[in-house]
Amino acid sequence: MYLTAQHVRSRAGEDDYQSYLHLHNFPGSEPFPKDPLTIPQSHPGLMVSKRLRLKPGGNGVLSYLDIVAHDAWWTQACPPGSSSSTEWWRQTLEPIGDLMEGKSVPWTVEAGEVFVVFNAGALMPHVSEYKDLLGVALGLWDEWRASSGGR
Repeated sequence: MYLTAQHVRSRAGEDDYQSYLHLHNFPGSEPFPKDPLTIPQSHPGLMVSKRLRLKPGGNGVLSYLDIVAHDAWWTQACPPGSSSSTEWWRQTLEPIGDLMEGKSVPWTVEAGEVFVVFNAGALMPHVSEYKDLLGVALGLWDEWRASSGGR
C-alpha cells in the first residue's frame, strides 16, 4: 500500500491538498518490492483512489507525505476493539511530527512495518504541515475503505 498526500500550488497560485492510494495486493497490480522505499518512485502499485481539485500537471509540490506498508499489514494492524482504524492510524502516526520537530527534512521514519517519508520547503511549519498531510491521506483511506466495503 502506498498512500500519499501532497500540498501543491498551481501556476495561477491556487493551493490544494491532493491524495492518492495505490495497492499492491490487488488484481492487476505489481507485487510489493523488497525495498519499500522504492515504491513512490519505481513501484507505486495500482492506483485505486484519488482526491484532487486542481488539474494534474504543472503544479508545484510544496510538501508531501508518503506512507508505505504491505496492504494486508496496514488493514490488519489496528487492534481489536478500536472504534476506527483511521483514528487508530492517526494516533499512531501523528506523534512522528512531534518527534521529528526541529530535524531537517526530508524525514524518513520506519515505524514497525510502516515507512513514512515527509518533505516540505524550508519556510513551511513542518510539524503542522505533516499533520495536515496525514489528515488528508487518512481521509482518502477512510473514503476508500467505506466505498470498497472495508476491504
